Amino acid sequence: MRTLVTGLILGIAIVAAAYAFTTGRLFAAREARRDDDCAAAESCLAACWRLPGLRGAIDLEEQLLGVQQGDLRNEKEWHSRVAGNSADSRLILESLAKGNLARFQWMTAQSYAESILDQQPADARALWLRGRAQFEMHLEEQALSDLERAMEREQGAFEFAAHTPTCFIVWGMFQRPLTSMSYYSLGGPMTSVWYLRWRGVGRNNRSQSAHGS
Repeated sequence: MRTLVTGLILGIAIVAAAYAFTTGRLFAAREARRDDDCAAAESCLAACWRLPGLRGAIDLEEQLLGVQQGDLRNEKEWHSRVAGNSADSRLILESLAKGNLARFQWMTAQSYAESILDQQPADARALWLRGRAQFEMHLEEQALSDLERAMEREQGAFEFAAHTPTCFIVWGMFQRPLTSMSYYSLGGPMTSVWYLRWRGVGRNNRSQSAHGS
């Protein structure tokens, strides 16, 4: 009897450990995906055990990883799932926005981001996504406003800071005149490091230089 009880306890412990491990890897995969570290997300998902109760969540993460990299073959189905008030609507909309950014569909990406903001007006990631779309559409003032608000709410959570701690946005603090908003991409379109340059900065710097002289 004692052996049976010991074996039962050991079995329960092994199962619990397997669920804890897979849940941790799944959470890490989701965070990596949302930070656009697709390689890390794939690695974490590969380590997940497809245990009962977790298979659906693992499948969803694998599918959203493809969606946000531009695989929009089933976009209508995803849109219908969101319209049905799925519990995963927030994650789906975010991936659809990123997928459309990857496919250069700026207006559609903006629309998905705004769908998130309709429900959560202060959502930092949605503000960041809408700002990126607006930037590509040359809506400079709107983009600046959204990106600044995103940084205020959740600084360092996005791809421009996720991989290089020293990468950050500086608002109105440049040492030389700048005439336009621009960005530099490191490591691909979905792991960009964005340096925003505001037209007003150049005028302010020149004004300060004139007063100083």
